[in-house]
Amino acid sequence: MLLKENCKRQGHSEVLLATTMERCQQRKIQRLSIHVDLMRTTMVALYRMVGFQIDSTIEGYYAPHKDACRMYFDQWSTPGLKY
Repeated sequence: MLLKENCKRQGHSEVLLATTMERCQQRKIQRLSIHVDLMRTTMVALYRMVGFQIDSTIEGYYAPHKDACRMYFDQWSTPGLKY
C-alpha cells in the first residue's frame, strides 16, 4: 500500500486495509500474506495492530541491505478484532 505524502496520517491506510480485509473475508480467503519493508515501521505497526504476524525476514528483498518481513493474517474469528 502506498499513499502520496500529502495523504498520509489521515486514516486512509486504515480504511483501505479494512476494506480489503472485509472483501477477503467475504470471499472466504483463509490466509493473507504480505511483504513489508522493515524500514516502514508505521506500516508494520498497522498490520500488527489488526492481527498480522511476522513470519520471517527476507534479506535484500527490495535492494541490497533493504530487507522485508513476510507477514500473514489468518485470525478471522478473533473476537474484538477491528479491521
